[in-house]
Amino acid sequence: MTRTRPAVWAFVLLVVVTAVSVWLGQGGGGSRRAATVGIVVAAFAKVLVVGESFMELHLAPLWLRVGFATWAVGMATTLVALYLS
Repeated sequence: MTRTRPAVWAFVLLVVVTAVSVWLGQGGGGSRRAATVGIVVAAFAKVLVVGESFMELHLAPLWLRVGFATWAVGMATTLVALYLS
């Protein structure tokens, strides 16, 4: 049995999250505000997946991985807070 590479799973996850973002953008998520928040969160989730899988942060020192994740969560939180205010 062949073992699938982690990058393939990351790519599949990125495609699924992109499809959900498109669905939300077309009004599938209910209110416009909730859809916008969902799209921003999905975008930063994709940033984290790309960083871990394709920029090989999983091989980086822990401080760099934590810093990158903290930056991504902080930026997403800031953008959502600014949008909702």
